[in-house]
Amino acid sequence: MRLTEGIRISRMYPGSKLILSGYAGGSEVSHARMMARVALALGVPKSDIILLETAKDTWEEARQAAAFVQQKRMVLVTSASHMKRAMREFESAGLTPIPAPTNYLGHLNIIQPWDKYIPRSRYLEQTEQYWHETLGLMWQTLRDTVAGDSSEPVLTPPVVEEAPSAP
Repeated sequence: MRLTEGIRISRMYPGSKLILSGYAGGSEVSHARMMARVALALGVPKSDIILLETAKDTWEEARQAAAFVQQKRMVLVTSASHMKRAMREFESAGLTPIPAPTNYLGHLNIIQPWDKYIPRSRYLEQTEQYWHETLGLMWQTLRDTVAGDSSEPVLTPPVVEEAPSAP
C-alpha cells in the first residue's frame, strides 16, 4: 500500500522523484530494490526512482533523503502507525514533509462488533506493530534527550545505485 500510494502521489506531480528506501538486512535484494522493480512494472520511469538501500532505520533514511530533497517539497508516505516517529526523524533532518499515512490498522463501522474479540493472527501482528512503534518512540525520545538533538542534516548525497531495469 505504501508503494502504490507513493506512485499515485508521484503521478500527481510530473517530474517528481520516487525515493524508495529499505535495507537488505541479510537478504540478497534490498527492500528498496524490490519496490523499485514493482514501480518499474507499474510504469514509473527508471529516471524518477531514487534508491536508498544502506539506511538501516528511519533516522538514517531521513538523513539520506535530506541530501536529495534539500529544500524542495516532499511527501512522506509510510504506515499510519509509523508516521509520528517518521515525521520526527525527517523534521530533525531539516525537512518539512507533508504526511501521507497509509496501511491503517483500525477499521470504521465494524459490521459484527463481536468479531474483534475472536482470536486472529492479524491482531498479534498489530500488537507487534504497536509495541515496535511505542518502543521506537521511547528510544527516539531518549536518544534525542541524551544527544541534545544536535543532529545535522547530511550535506552530500550518499552513494546510491541506479534503479534496476525491468525484469
